[in-house]
Amino acid sequence: SASASASASASAQSKTHISTPVTDKRQRDSDSRSPEEKAKELAEELRSGLGPLAQGWGRSSHEVGAEKFVDTFFKASRLHFIGTWKERYDTLLDVMDDTPPLIEINPRWIFHVDMDAFFASVTTRGVPELQRLPVVICWGSEKSNSGEISCANYVARKSGVKAGEWLSSAKEKCPTLISFPFEFEKYTETAMNMYKALFRLTPHVLGLSCDEAYLDVSQVVADAALANPFADVNHVVSEIAEKLRREIFQVTGGCTASIGCGSNQFLSRLATKQAKPDGYFHLEDSKVLDFIGKLNVSDLPSVGWSTTKILKEKGIQTCFELRKLSQKFLAQDLKLGPKTAKKIFEYCRGIDTRPWNPRPIRKSVSAQISWGVRMKTDSEVEDFLKHLSAKVVDRMLAMFKKTSGNKAKGTAAEEANVIRSFHGASLVSLKVWRAKKNANPNKRKGSLGHGQCDRLHRSLTRSFPTKDPEEVARNTIGLFKALKIEAEEVRGMGVILGNLHENKNSASSTSVRKLSTNQAKRRRTVLEPFRNTFNLSAALQASTLTKDIENLQTLSHKEMVDAIIDQLRKTKTEPEVLPFLGNKKACEAAAFCNGETCGSVHCFQKHMLDCTAQFLYEMCVSIDDDLVRIRCLIQAVKQIANCIWEKDSDLNKYWQSCCDQLKFQYREDVNVCSSSQISYSSSRNSDIIMNSSGIVGLGK
Repeated sequence: SASASASASASAQSKTHISTPVTDKRQRDSDSRSPEEKAKELAEELRSGLGPLAQGWGRSSHEVGAEKFVDTFFKASRLHFIGTWKERYDTLLDVMDDTPPLIEINPRWIFHVDMDAFFASVTTRGVPELQRLPVVICWGSEKSNSGEISCANYVARKSGVKAGEWLSSAKEKCPTLISFPFEFEKYTETAMNMYKALFRLTPHVLGLSCDEAYLDVSQVVADAALANPFADVNHVVSEIAEKLRREIFQVTGGCTASIGCGSNQFLSRLATKQAKPDGYFHLEDSKVLDFIGKLNVSDLPSVGWSTTKILKEKGIQTCFELRKLSQKFLAQDLKLGPKTAKKIFEYCRGIDTRPWNPRPIRKSVSAQISWGVRMKTDSEVEDFLKHLSAKVVDRMLAMFKKTSGNKAKGTAAEEANVIRSFHGASLVSLKVWRAKKNANPNKRKGSLGHGQCDRLHRSLTRSFPTKDPEEVARNTIGLFKALKIEAEEVRGMGVILGNLHENKNSASSTSVRKLSTNQAKRRRTVLEPFRNTFNLSAALQASTLTKDIENLQTLSHKEMVDAIIDQLRKTKTEPEVLPFLGNKKACEAAAFCNGETCGSVHCFQKHMLDCTAQFLYEMCVSIDDDLVRIRCLIQAVKQIANCIWEKDSDLNKYWQSCCDQLKFQYREDVNVCSSSQISYSSSRNSDIIMNSSGIVGLGK
């Protein structure tokens, strides 16, 4: 598109104005050696300081022992780095402001930001002569020629080199190829800087990985278009994208990003493929059907090799041909299943109904290894599972402390108390890679790759949860024995812990997920539609006690109030929830103000969940105008007549003083029954009888 060409020139201009600071040797060398020689020396220098795997260690678990092997593997595994990226990303989200509700705006504008050859870009950034060389990232070295390529820069890709390829095979295509090791700390630092730039543009960021994210920029575009109503909106969006790409380039020290734009996540991702490398592309809605119709069905998400094979057997190769089939035919006749059928039926039409969920709830914790796993005896398998179980339990406890928020940020004793409140996991699963008999050795990547395997999975649901690594190890060893696999057949193992439980005796606890920062933010999203109706802090506290909080979106206001109040009543003996105890009829405590004192008191049109006597007392005290304060108090007393509360001397004194004032302010409505008791009646309200100890009774 025209915007793509414009973005290319804008990107080129932006680079000429960005200076990257000199940070290490790769930017200081200026001797007479060729760029290739200097690059190879630098690669070996980096590799020498990055641990055994980086130095071409090439030793199996059998050779070095389970403990050392497991520990070294996770420090050097790029799959482990990618798989655990979400945990590091959560640390960034924890310090960010709460994300405001996402308001649906038409038209919707979604950016898909994807860093270009990210790992290779971090290695070569700021050094033009290094960027002009074919570079790949993997643990293989010049000497070993082994190792699976994780990332290839675009110079190497021109020679046919691609990710997932074995280094020795890639060098046959490109003899001048230079292999650099992984630099995980730099990837993390660079990714964090990239994400901070994204959040500066919009709070609505959906992080996918260390180098990829979706952004909903609908409001940003709407604001920009409003500021310049005569500008073409496509030009406005293009400028926003280009400005973001320039900022990413600057904050990452010279790494480029491509941005695709569309009206949903799926379309924006398709657009990014057209934008790469280092560009911007907008897939307009009017061109979606023609654009997608030319794609192969294998280009669609959720379409793997087996689905592609089934469709190809029916003569379906393009999305245009796929659109001729009904969803029912895909699901039933082709036996793709309802979920897959629905997805590809919608995708081939440019439809994407996936929800915007920037922080999904963690349901399990796992750790697995499928490289270098070689066993000789059952005792080696058991030793391996013991250390792998310990690793996954450590990860589970670390995740729990993080998601428990500030409760885990204190002294060692406070952290210990947090851990004690966590019971652990009740679902233990084991995954095993078993070597296929008579497997083709050429299908194995190197001498220590897992090769062709059968993947077996077994699970155990415990009668009670555990966080004891020895207990988890015993369970996984038992599951392994049940599989009846010879030790020499094992090529990989993984341990998964699910059904995470916290102390059920806590009034505000149901599971680790409900107490996590993730869940708190989710509750805010769930309860946002009620923000103008309820006091949000009270709603959040109540929702912590409600088991079915995820289903509150489907309840009516009345059903929601009933559910929350029922939970509050059950926990009325807990001191921390007393401020939130109330009656479901207590819904219009300040409505009598009719908005007269909105600056002084928080008025609600319908329901006010946080309506205990103490809250109303503080609310009424804050009103300067005596007449309005008394009006509010009378209405409050009527509404909370059946509330559950603790007797409070200061509160009762305030009731008594208000009773005295009522005699003067509302002579026509207030009849003095005795020196310590009054009654209030009105044509609009129920009768109330109140004395200095609180509510005596109701009329009508």
